[in-house]
Amino acid sequence: MKKLMAILIMAGMLLMTVPCSAETGMNVSVPSPFYGIWITASKDIIDVQNVVTEARSRGINAGLYITTDWSNLNPEFWYVASAGEYASEASANAALPNIQAAGYGDAYVKYTGNWKSGGNAGTTRNVSVPSPFYGIWITASKDRTDVENVVAAARSRGINAGLYITTDWSNLNPEFWYVASAGEYASEASANAALPNIQAAGYGDAYVKYTGNWKSGGSAGTTRNVSVPSPFYGIWITASKDITDVQNVVAEARSRGINAGLYVTTDWSNLNPEFWYVASAGEYASEASANEALPNIQAAGYGDAYVKYTGNWQR
Repeated sequence: MKKLMAILIMAGMLLMTVPCSAETGMNVSVPSPFYGIWITASKDIIDVQNVVTEARSRGINAGLYITTDWSNLNPEFWYVASAGEYASEASANAALPNIQAAGYGDAYVKYTGNWKSGGNAGTTRNVSVPSPFYGIWITASKDRTDVENVVAAARSRGINAGLYITTDWSNLNPEFWYVASAGEYASEASANAALPNIQAAGYGDAYVKYTGNWKSGGSAGTTRNVSVPSPFYGIWITASKDITDVQNVVAEARSRGINAGLYVTTDWSNLNPEFWYVASAGEYASEASANEALPNIQAAGYGDAYVKYTGNWQR
């Protein structure tokens, strides 16, 4: 297996002549079936976004989904909010009492079924329907690479940084700039509380700024944390031409407490130029940190896992 994997993921120096698959390259863009804890539903996206924002402010990992994207949900079009994604019904049921106790007494467990081909990948995942937030802004530039580098450096310091575009938000600069924020915060108070730590981490000019509302037609595919990929070291655990095979491995790894995700090789300059789906047990800012984590991944049942650098995201 290790030899096969090495062949599949070996570095490619050829550039692709077709656009990269931005909607399939990152963890949240190739949906896997899951059990959700459903807390609200509405035909009005704003209603559900508000519930998601409120739930997140209570420490719940909530997200917005569309029923018609999934085989086991309502075939009529509704927006729904789920308090997390769970690999098994048992794990969802175990979490349910805490969600109900947090103010969502009518919450219940529901299996999504399979993702439907042609589903609304651009609008259905947690990070793809942006909610207003308070950011801690640490840099801005007209050069995207400059900001990506700052984001990567901040993440290497343990900061949950992401890249955004000012013209996507009603309260940011109406002129087009790339900006980096050290996190998203549900309230000004929580952002201000986090600000001193960000400044102490080397970003002395960082400040709190409210985004305002997401503008219709904003660059959803390029502005969110996980939608502007930075190069990383992965711990590769499987590869296949069949997306379901890799989704199943990702789900299994997550059930073992591993932060696994699915990627497409042709999206990255240092991965196989032939199209394969691959699973990585996490993203690491340095080769050293990936190598440090590798033994635990191998001990968790992935003995052939190995460290691989992605190279740059191919646009």
